[in-house]
Amino acid sequence: NINRTMTSPEFLIHVRACHIMDLKWDSPPKTALLIKKRGEREATEHLQHIAEYLKNELNVEPIVEPHADMHGYRSYNMSDLPLPFHAVSFIVCVGGDGTLLHANSLFADRIPPVVAFFFGTLGFLTPYKLEDYKETLSHVVQGKSRVALRSRLYAQLRRKEPEAPVQDEKVECDPCSCENEMEKRFPEDESHLDEDETKSENNSKEYFHHLLGTPDCATQSAPDKSSFYVLNEVVVDRGPSPFLTEVDTYCNGYFMTSVRADGLILSTPTGSTAYSLAAGGAMVHPSVPSMLFTPISPHSLSFRPVIFSESTKLRVRVPDEARSSAWASFDGRFRTELGHGDSLRVSTSRYPLPLVTSATPTVQWMHDLGCNLNWNQSNRQTKKK
Repeated sequence: NINRTMTSPEFLIHVRACHIMDLKWDSPPKTALLIKKRGEREATEHLQHIAEYLKNELNVEPIVEPHADMHGYRSYNMSDLPLPFHAVSFIVCVGGDGTLLHANSLFADRIPPVVAFFFGTLGFLTPYKLEDYKETLSHVVQGKSRVALRSRLYAQLRRKEPEAPVQDEKVECDPCSCENEMEKRFPEDESHLDEDETKSENNSKEYFHHLLGTPDCATQSAPDKSSFYVLNEVVVDRGPSPFLTEVDTYCNGYFMTSVRADGLILSTPTGSTAYSLAAGGAMVHPSVPSMLFTPISPHSLSFRPVIFSESTKLRVRVPDEARSSAWASFDGRFRTELGHGDSLRVSTSRYPLPLVTSATPTVQWMHDLGCNLNWNQSNRQTKKK
């Protein structure tokens, strides 16, 4: 197990096993961002009870969204987005997986721990029941909870990027030097990390995520947004065009294949049970460090989904000779047109989403597969449970 430490002025998380952490607070949490499923009056009522309990019993100030329709509580302005990591101590979600994806989109890069209560359809990412909110939140505030780190993707949009030079198509390379070289070619654009901090993250088994400074980029659908942190998947498709999507793909700087299909999905393990699964991709345990490459209805019988290691850096480019442009979306949001020569560079982010969990990831995941997707369900299977 790799021991890592993630610190901030308010909380400290200790790794107990790979991707599992104990949530320990350096000082008592002071604020909580409350997010609910939009358009649900019942969700608003539940959130009201949670807000009152946090404020009156746990001495934690609730912060609500502008559209929450909850008076008497502090809110943020849309101009404040993206929210800085230190804006709140933790996040409380009442809704389904889409509500948690919305919470993920509110922060620029690092995101505080998320406590998700189920009030949706499937609930792969919402492990807690609403009737247990008092016990759950009490454990979180007292530092008696565990956190599962859900990996995210970091996607960069590059306009009119030239085609990779011929030397990038070499097949043989030294894995170590290749990885270092690719880190230089495709760095995450996080200029607030100084050299010493980056070296410390790369060379130490302890990771310190400081709060001083965040990238100055908009998280909501701004026309000039060019970087995205994705929890489920990045999708490149044909959009309104009647023609197949035509894109060239590169792996660690080397040409991989040309895709002719309805689209292409680049997914995290968390997103493997979402759109990627519907397109024929594998279901991957969320603790497996990987990135999924899943074509959507490819124009080839031999074009099968691929699973890469999380250190892989992928590039998707619309070639100059493509019949039409392509369209990209990020967790189903921020739909953007990719013109000829435009590229998407996608890698695993160094900032996972810390999801407060009620069980070990394997137990929770297997339970979700059976209950939410009816995985391998039959009369014989049911009798054994």
